[in-house]
Amino acid sequence: MKTKILNNRLLFLACAFAMTTSCSKLVEVGVPITSLTRDNVFTTDPTAISVSTGLYASMMNVTVATQGFNSLNFTLGLSADELNILPDQTNVDLKSFYYNSLALSPAIALDTDPWKFLYALVYKANNLVSGYQNNISITPSVQKQLLGEARFMRALFYFYLVNLYGDVPLVLSTNFATNSNAPRSPKDKVYEAIVSDLKAAIELLSDSFLNGSLSSVQGAERVRPTKWAAIALLARTYLYAGDYINAETQASLVIGNSTLFGLQTLDGAFLNSNMEAIWQLQPVAATSRNTPEGLNFNLPASGPASTNTIWPVFLSPAFLNNFEKGDLRRNKWVSSVKTSAGITYYFPYKYKLGIGSTYGKEYSNILRLAEQYLIRSEARIRQGGGKLQSGIEDLNIIRRRARAAISDSVPNPLPDIVPSISQADAITALMHERQIELFTEFGHRWLDIKRTGLVDQVMQKAALDKGIVWNSYQQLYPIPYLDFQYNPVLGNQNPGY
Repeated sequence: MKTKILNNRLLFLACAFAMTTSCSKLVEVGVPITSLTRDNVFTTDPTAISVSTGLYASMMNVTVATQGFNSLNFTLGLSADELNILPDQTNVDLKSFYYNSLALSPAIALDTDPWKFLYALVYKANNLVSGYQNNISITPSVQKQLLGEARFMRALFYFYLVNLYGDVPLVLSTNFATNSNAPRSPKDKVYEAIVSDLKAAIELLSDSFLNGSLSSVQGAERVRPTKWAAIALLARTYLYAGDYINAETQASLVIGNSTLFGLQTLDGAFLNSNMEAIWQLQPVAATSRNTPEGLNFNLPASGPASTNTIWPVFLSPAFLNNFEKGDLRRNKWVSSVKTSAGITYYFPYKYKLGIGSTYGKEYSNILRLAEQYLIRSEARIRQGGGKLQSGIEDLNIIRRRARAAISDSVPNPLPDIVPSISQADAITALMHERQIELFTEFGHRWLDIKRTGLVDQVMQKAALDKGIVWNSYQQLYPIPYLDFQYNPVLGNQNPGY
């Protein structure tokens, strides 16, 4: 990792406190000190909580032109077959992801390169783990929760790193000398570390949702990770690792907690604090907007932009053609604009509040219950045998929520998948359901086609629309060229680059 990235601890601490004014619902305490150092920032409950809050705030970038965790919605959707850009788009970052050309030149250092911001976030999480571990200066319950949050977050960041780049350096401390000379670790070792962090987080995190001062109160917003968020991410991790028995077990724990979680209407699934949300990120931008998704996806009457600004992407026709008749997700989660030139552009409409909206009604969903049904469905279907029918039933639960009313034009809208189909056909149905249910949500489609071996089949078709030639090696992103200059033991570049 770059020296500049790894040596930013005090800058992060300062930024963390600066951001707390934008997170009043998440943290409702003032900052009692003016001189920030590692020695005093982890010594009181309010300051310790504020530093963790700064990590969440730093993940919520506002535009696609700036780096941040939320930009994964755009970059990974462009890499796959979900999103398009205009042919005259001038943003180098967006073009590189869309045309699957991330290694056009070693001189290009993309602002939205996930390697860059994910390792910056890993370092921040490591800093928090170090600050909270064995910390006797803050209240034990606060120390326990914050340590659990830090380990959960580190697991999340590494989940994306290992799935985007393959073998990656496994950096679990803030030691500069060690971190700047860390070799790449095998993918299975990174998964072991993710599972270890999540299991620890499950033991540390609260069972219930917490308010800004980490008190458990009824109606608290779902913006701090809980035990259930760690279980949900562990279910996803096991699924990706091919451990279907454990994936089913963990997903069932979340689904079975009907006191906290339940599927919502399609209109309600992305509102703040709804029961489908397992963990959300609270927007931290100005009061005239809500989520980055709502800001950047909801196109104006003029259509998508071709410059480095908001509104640069729209849904691909190939994606739109995958909706079945009678699927309300096509009506509820997709909208369109027709420009003065007579061109109609379709865009994701899961988040309906864009620029100029009343702040605080929609939060970004990172983990939601519908995904847990799809995880359990896949885990059961892939186990086969007596599990197959129950896996199909999980799919039908998701489909029934999206089913339109019977009409003359659609007499059998979005029918149930029959339980007697073969395992191979059930897997095909599952992948379709994941594509439709999870589109433009933090790269599910891109990660799904890679982990299931469908990437060449899907991307060869997408390449025709993009006007490129697809090469299988492009399913892994290249490690930024400059990082090889800073870290001499990093090893070889990903094949093909």
